[in-house]
Amino acid sequence: MFSKSLLKAVRNKQFYFWSFLFPFALMCLFRVAFAGLYDQEICIDPIKVAVVVDDEGMLGDYFIETVEALSEGDEPLLIYVDDVKTIEEAEALFADETTVDDQVINAYFHVTEDDIEIVVDKAFYAGRDEAHIVVLRQLTDTFLNQYHLIYEAAFTNPEMIPSLVEELSSDIEYTAYESNVYKNDIDTYDWYFYTTIVMGMMFNFQVGIELVTSVRADASEVAKRINISPKRKISIVASEVIANLIPCSAITAILFLIAKYVMGIPMTSEVGNIALFIVIGNFFTIAFGSFIAMLQKGSTKDRSNKSWGFIMLLVFLSGEMYNQMPAILEKNAPILNDINPATIMNFALFDLTYAKDLSDFYVAMAKILVAAIVFMVLSAVYMRRNSYASL
Repeated sequence: MFSKSLLKAVRNKQFYFWSFLFPFALMCLFRVAFAGLYDQEICIDPIKVAVVVDDEGMLGDYFIETVEALSEGDEPLLIYVDDVKTIEEAEALFADETTVDDQVINAYFHVTEDDIEIVVDKAFYAGRDEAHIVVLRQLTDTFLNQYHLIYEAAFTNPEMIPSLVEELSSDIEYTAYESNVYKNDIDTYDWYFYTTIVMGMMFNFQVGIELVTSVRADASEVAKRINISPKRKISIVASEVIANLIPCSAITAILFLIAKYVMGIPMTSEVGNIALFIVIGNFFTIAFGSFIAMLQKGSTKDRSNKSWGFIMLLVFLSGEMYNQMPAILEKNAPILNDINPATIMNFALFDLTYAKDLSDFYVAMAKILVAAIVFMVLSAVYMRRNSYASL
C-alpha cells in the first residue's frame, strides 16, 4: 500500500508544477528584478566633499572635525578634501572636462554663522539616487541639532567635546550594521524568496485534498473499495500521509538548495533545523488541505478549485507580493499574522536564517506541528463518522 501511494505521489504531474516549477519561476524573476537592489539602496560609495567656512568660529571648527571623523576608517562615509577655502575653489573642483578624477569633489558644505548649506555637483546628482543627498542632509541636520551640546561643553566641560563629536559621527553612520539580534546584515528583498519557498509548501494543500478523496467513501470509487476492505483506515491514512510527505519535502529541499547555492540567497547551514522546518511545514499543509477538503463536497478538482482563493489570500497576506504586508498587519491587525500559517512559517524561516536566538523559530514550529496534528485528527474523526453513510 505504501509503495503504491508513493508511486502515485511521484507520478502526479500537477503536483510538480505548483510545488516546484511555479515557485522556481518566481524565484528566477525575483532574482532578475532584485539582484543587487538592496546594496544599491543602503550601500553608497564615499562622497567626496569640501567645507567652506565663511566665519571663523566654533560651528565651522567642530563641523570640520565631524567631517574628518566620518572620513576615517576602512569604509568611510566621506572623503574630505581639506585644501579648499573658498566657494570659487570648491566649484572649480566640480566635474568637467578639465578636472582630474582625484581632484573632483561631489559636494561642498558652506558654513555660515549659524547654518550649513549643501551644494551638490549637478553632474554627480544626475547620476545618483536620493540616498547620497539624504546622507549629506542627515549629516548637517544631526550636527546642527546637537551643536548646542558641543557649544555648551566648550564652556562647561571641554574634555567632553571629543566624545560628543565621536557620538555624533556614529549617530549619522549610514552603512555600518551592528546588531545583537541578527547574525548578519538583512537584505529585505530576500523575504520574497523565503515567502516563495513557503508558498510552494502551502500549495501542497492539494495533496491533503487528494488524500481525503482517496479514503472518504463519498469522494471516489477507489475510496469506496478502501472503506469496505478489512485494512484499518488509520494505517491507510498514515501510509498516504508519509508517502506524500516524502516527495513534498524533497521538492522543498531542492528549492532550498537552489535558493542558497544557485541564487546566492542567505540560508542557514543547520541541516537539522532545515529538515525540521521542511518536514513539519509540509506535514501541516497536507493536514490543512485534508481539513479544508472535509468541509467541502465534490471531486478532488472541485474541492481544490474552491480552496485556491483562500490559500492565495493567505500567501498574499504573508508578504509574497508586497514584503511590507506583515508589518502593516502587525500594526493594524496583528491577529492576522498570528493565525496565518504562511506568515508564521515565513517568520520561522527568517529567524532560522538570521536570528542568533532560535527560540522564536522553535515556538513557531511547535505551533505549526500542533495545528497539523489537530487538523489531521479532526479530519480522521470526521471521515470515520461520515464515510459509511456514503456507501
